Amino acid sequence: MATVNGRTGTGLTPMGRTSLGSTCSEVLIIAHNEDTTELEQALNREALTCRVFRGPYTEEQRRFSAAIRCLINHANAWRYGSKAQHPIIVVEADFVPCRGFSRLPLPFAWSASCTQPKFGWLYSPGSILYGIDAEGFPHGHGNTTVAYVFTPPAAKSLLEFYENEMAAARPGEYRLWETYLGIFLRWEKGILNYIPVYQYGEHGGIPNKEHRGKIPGWHREIRGWHQADVLWTKLSFLPIYARQSQFIYRIFRVRARLRGWARLLTLRFFDPRSTNADSTRGRSFMLALSIARLLGLAHFMCALRK
Repeated sequence: MATVNGRTGTGLTPMGRTSLGSTCSEVLIIAHNEDTTELEQALNREALTCRVFRGPYTEEQRRFSAAIRCLINHANAWRYGSKAQHPIIVVEADFVPCRGFSRLPLPFAWSASCTQPKFGWLYSPGSILYGIDAEGFPHGHGNTTVAYVFTPPAAKSLLEFYENEMAAARPGEYRLWETYLGIFLRWEKGILNYIPVYQYGEHGGIPNKEHRGKIPGWHREIRGWHQADVLWTKLSFLPIYARQSQFIYRIFRVRARLRGWARLLTLRFFDPRSTNADSTRGRSFMLALSIARLLGLAHFMCALRK
């Protein structure tokens, strides 16, 4: 039995959906010098096979910022995933999955006969809700490539994004490519960004020094930290940022929950003025869903078919 948001059930398919584990047998881990042992062990316990990507980098690529080297690693994973026959999960080395990760639902509808490119964020603390598809899956804008899942047909577009970013990147320059990725998929390729009802895990690492302060060409200062507002279940292990302290961990979790409510109240998660015309649900439903997810009730609403 697994507990989801404080509620006990079979844990196989919350919301009555297809589970991650029944469609994705492999997880690709993006790493540089990080120790991924604990993460691999947690995923192996979920009956998931892990493959770690650590470069390689050319001499020229070694001169780029850590953010761009991370993009290079992701592109290596996209090339690998393009040859798969099923959706592929990608996580970064500092991701901490929820317990029962493989039993959590795939964030979009998929079957073995599906030939459509699909992309779903498993962790996206800055999500924006734009609509609900015909199957009841929320979509909009997602960010941070700490954890996501894509179908092989989407790999072509992901690799095109990579080529565009590398053509524009300069050695040592920091680029917000994680934010641009979702925008490119949605506006340039017509691929919906499926966003998580609840987060499938958390960014557990120490904030990247590059990812804070004022970024040239960006309209506002970048926050150095980001954690999940609402988790599907408890985490598999204590994040690095907690420094082996349950107290510190709880402080971080409270801060993240408060930020989730702040984003809701300031219309940053859902703004009724910004709704996809093709959404199968109206503004009232999406507003109710936005509130329900922070109360741990959203999976009941998403399970309802229109």
